[in-house]
Amino acid sequence: MFRRGLPFRSPVRFLEFLNPMLQRILGEANQAFEAEDYNTAAERYSRLAERAVIRGKPRAGNWMIKAGQASVLNGAREAGMRQIFKGMEMLRSQGRQRDLGRYAWRTIDLFNSKGLKAEAQSVSDWIKGNSPEAEVDRSFVQGTESRTNSRQRLPVKCPSCGAPVHPQTVDWADNGQAACAYCGCLLPEG
Repeated sequence: MFRRGLPFRSPVRFLEFLNPMLQRILGEANQAFEAEDYNTAAERYSRLAERAVIRGKPRAGNWMIKAGQASVLNGAREAGMRQIFKGMEMLRSQGRQRDLGRYAWRTIDLFNSKGLKAEAQSVSDWIKGNSPEAEVDRSFVQGTESRTNSRQRLPVKCPSCGAPVHPQTVDWADNGQAACAYCGCLLPEG
């Protein structure tokens, strides 16, 4: 008698790719952020984060932090900082200390590059007070970049959602391939 084996589980389930509608919204948010249309980017990222929270998706924290970054850059600093802290708390409560450190570093770096020193310091203070075990220093980032270069050359943008790809924020799948931190798409070698 012929017995069927376990069904093949594709990496799509493992990485929880987005449905096409959310993929489109994420692409629009990423394009708006890159074009410095922070109002549109904040609205799109907020919508994604709210839907992800309702559905219990792990990427809700990532999108909440991006919504906060866009809000702060758009001038709504108080509301944006609340979103950033909420997103970081989501990552912390999920036990994603490594991701928390990476996103905090990217936020601090972004705010410093835009001259928003007080906001960058607020993020740093939040990490020190709420999650001191999260690594946010430059040695962490430099170590990540050297591991990334030895593993895979990454594209500049995600081919699926258009998000900028940073060695500090990609997720690594079990097979050693990088995945976009925003949509979960496996990244081709760049």
